[in-house]
Amino acid sequence: MRKFVGVISLISISLLGFSTISQAATKVITVKPMSAIATLPSNQSITGAVSQGKTIYVYGTIPTEAGADAFLSAIDESGVTRWLLPVHEGEFNIASSAAIDTLGNIYLFGASSNPTIIPPTQVTSSSVLNPDSVTVDVEVPQRNDISEIVVWKISPDGQLLSTLVNDMNVPVLVGSGAVSPTGIAVVGSVQTTTGKAGFFTSVSLDGVFSKVQYIGKSDTEINAIAKKTDGSYVIVGASSETISGKTLNGSRDGLIISITAKGKITSVVRSSNQGAFRNWLSASNSIFLGGESLTGKKREAVMTTFNAKIVPTWTTRFLAKSPALITDISPTSRGAFFISTSAIPGLTGWKASKGVGLALIFGANGLITGAYSATGVANPIAFTYSKELGLVVVGSGPKGVSVFHVLTR
Repeated sequence: MRKFVGVISLISISLLGFSTISQAATKVITVKPMSAIATLPSNQSITGAVSQGKTIYVYGTIPTEAGADAFLSAIDESGVTRWLLPVHEGEFNIASSAAIDTLGNIYLFGASSNPTIIPPTQVTSSSVLNPDSVTVDVEVPQRNDISEIVVWKISPDGQLLSTLVNDMNVPVLVGSGAVSPTGIAVVGSVQTTTGKAGFFTSVSLDGVFSKVQYIGKSDTEINAIAKKTDGSYVIVGASSETISGKTLNGSRDGLIISITAKGKITSVVRSSNQGAFRNWLSASNSIFLGGESLTGKKREAVMTTFNAKIVPTWTTRFLAKSPALITDISPTSRGAFFISTSAIPGLTGWKASKGVGLALIFGANGLITGAYSATGVANPIAFTYSKELGLVVVGSGPKGVSVFHVLTR
């Protein structure tokens, strides 16, 4: 495993001591219901969604006779599936994340396995007529581990434009990906001999993968990535290991790493609370992060905004049954979705005792300016925003996986 070199700044913060300013609304706000627009087929294992204009792009995995395909589907504002494109590189394929470029092309990030062909075995069957004693060579495929990073580029009308592949030679889980006019970046986790490590790799637009930068050795995961305006990235996850000289503060800390497009780490921030298991699971390009904190039996959804130097500007947390999923709404407005389990000062028209899917809108100062509920969502899968559709939630519940939206303007 490679060591990290050239670290410019190493920062460690504890969000326990940082003021939590968004526990209340600016005024009394009535929680409004979101509208359900689609229930997705039961054979689709949904892992996420992104939206642009009036289209919601849902992705996941669908079973095949040989294994499983990744897929991307386009759903309009009325809930009609306009197209569905299965994609595969090997037998078993997983779609984990998606991003949209400036031309509207969708980059689907995932992983794949290929079959291993056992050398031919000579077989002679006595149960069939075989007067010439002819032997038959039998090739038996076996499933490999899912070890390939795959990036599928798909047009807005559902045409596969290109496929980029990099074999990591170890089991891999792609967490997220980002795309810019100059290249692509992919993050996730790989299996190691002692547990798991995070990774970062960049890809040129013509498909050349950079040398992989590994992070940690035994208990580190990287879940999400955000683009900074200078062309570098912020990648986030969790770790109980010492990373670039910064030691563990809680039971497991949230991890925020600034990294160049070439994979050089420039800063490390740990988010921690005493005795807590912290994890960052989603990130936006404004460096708005969503995740969770677990302390004993207490579970909280956590959301925090950071400036370009990865210093928090505001943070908040709420009792919840899920992590916080986040999205940017405007240059000064952010959104978060989680399964809330407690009352929130300033919000009326809902009951959170059994857990309610709740979308909150925050202003520039972190105060709540809007609130919406998605009835029936027990496990949030995706949370996204477009001007034409408003807030979009994809989540599972007793009736399957459903898509909700609400216009916020």
